[in-house]
Parts: sequence; structure tokens; C-alpha cells
Amino acid sequence: MERRIEIATYVVCSDYGITTEQLTAPGHEWHQADARAILSYILRTQCEMTFMQIGRLIHRHHSTVICNVRKVDLWLHNPKIFAKENYKFESIIERFNTLTNEAERATTFK
Repeated sequence: MERRIEIATYVVCSDYGITTEQLTAPGHEWHQADARAILSYILRTQCEMTFMQIGRLIHRHHSTVICNVRKVDLWLHNPKIFAKENYKFESIIERFNTLTNEAERATTFK
């Protein structure tokens, strides 16, 4: 599971052009906030982490993580309104899945 967390963090940070330090920084810039929201959603839905675990990872309160997950869920359920956000999310989740599958295959063949 730890490898999946690393992959998710890498994909989100690289897609938004930020470092992990910027991801966890106390700022509220929109691109950092959106990156945290997408990472929170992936960690919750794909890595089955608790809100508390995600909060510790991104240096936020678990209630903020709940809001982040709801935010992305809102994007996904309203694609006409949030087309740009959905496109970004789809791109990130596709890269996450590809890299995760590659990592799992590499581990299997060792």
C-alpha cells in the first residue's frame, strides 16, 4: 500500500507542477488546494486510507480531508459544470493506474 501512496503523491504533484512540500504547506492557493483534494480522493478510494491517515499525510485536519473528498465527488457528479477539473482528474487517475500496474508487475517478477 505504501508504494501506491508514493505513486499517487508523485502523479498529483507532477501533474500540478508542485513539490510535496508545497502540497503539504499551509497555503490556500487554488492549484495546491485542488492537488490536495485529488490526492485525498485517490488515497481514500484507491488506497483505502482513513480520513485521519490522509490528514496526517497532507498535514491537514481529517475534516478538511472529508471536504476534499466531497469536493472531488462533486466534480465527478457534475461533469458539465466541472469539465476542466474532471479532465485533470481523469488524466491523473489514468497515470496513477498505469504506474500502479507497472509497479505491481515489476514486484511480481522479482
